Amino acid sequence: LQKLYSLGCEICFTADHGMKGKTNLNGSLNLIYLQDELNNKFGKDSCNVICTITDPYVVHHGSFGSFVTIYLKNKHEISKIMDYIKTIEGIDLVLTNSESVDKLKQPKDRIGDIVVTSNEKFAIGKKKSDHDLTKLKEPLRTHGGFGESDIPIYLSKKIDQSYKSKGVLRNFDIFDLALNYG
Repeated sequence: LQKLYSLGCEICFTADHGMKGKTNLNGSLNLIYLQDELNNKFGKDSCNVICTITDPYVVHHGSFGSFVTIYLKNKHEISKIMDYIKTIEGIDLVLTNSESVDKLKQPKDRIGDIVVTSNEKFAIGKKKSDHDLTKLKEPLRTHGGFGESDIPIYLSKKIDQSYKSKGVLRNFDIFDLALNYG
C-alpha cells in the first residue's frame, strides 16, 4: 500500500459488514430459523423466506444474515404474519415492501412482501436443515442489519467537511467520498 501511495495512488478501503459475533456469553449461537418459525405457526406453504446472504462461507457466515425478505402466498395475512414476526426474540425491523422501499431504499421489484432484519446479537437463517455450521471457525457474523452497519472507512487523503451533509455514511459511500470530496 505504501508503494502505491508513494506512486500517487489514493488508497481507500472499508468493510462489507460489522464484526459483532452472534453469540451469547457462553459462546452459543443466537439464531433465528425464520422459515421454520413461520411454517410452524402458519403452515408449510404460507410463505417463502429468502435469505439474501446465501454465501456458505462457513468460516463466519454459514449462509446466515441480518436481512431476509418474505414472499407471501396469501397477501391478506400480511398483518398477522408481521405481528407474529415482531414477537420473535432478536428481530429488529419488520417492514412491508413499500415501507422497506421508503425506509431502506430497497428496489420495490426485487424484494418480497415483507422485509425483516435482526438486531446486532442475532442472525437469521431459513430452515435449520439449510445451514451447516460444523465448519464455523470464527464467531458467526452477518450482513444486512443496522447492527452491522457500523464499519470503518479509510481514505488516504484528507477530505473536506462538506461530506457531513450526507448524513450517515454507508460502505458504498466510499466511492463518492474518494472521488468528490477532496
